[in-house]
Amino acid sequence: MSCAKYAASTTACSCRPRIAKARDIARSGRSSAAASTTRNAAGQGDLTQRITVDGKMGELATLSKSVNALIDLVSSLVRQIQAAAEQVQGGAQEISSGNNNLSHRTSEQAASLEETAPP
Repeated sequence: MSCAKYAASTTACSCRPRIAKARDIARSGRSSAAASTTRNAAGQGDLTQRITVDGKMGELATLSKSVNALIDLVSSLVRQIQAAAEQVQGGAQEISSGNNNLSHRTSEQAASLEETAPP
């Protein structure tokens, strides 16, 4: 009995994992183009693209999910760095404003001292 007939006639077939892997390999041609698009987009800084996992099985699904998780992680790190940079910028602006204020008050006090100093 051929493997295909055996697989159709029973629920357990030792060749099913091989059939699934063959399907994955056949689909990988189409999927690799989509994966390349996603990879290239990420390489250009576009972290919005994801590899479609629907319809993928086995190693191809696992790899696609892993790449998507990696892009999610990098995207999260970029957002955290952006938030930290904005906080640093806000702090720097506050320090600059405080320095300008102090400079202005110091100038005013110096002028006031000059007016009250004896000749």
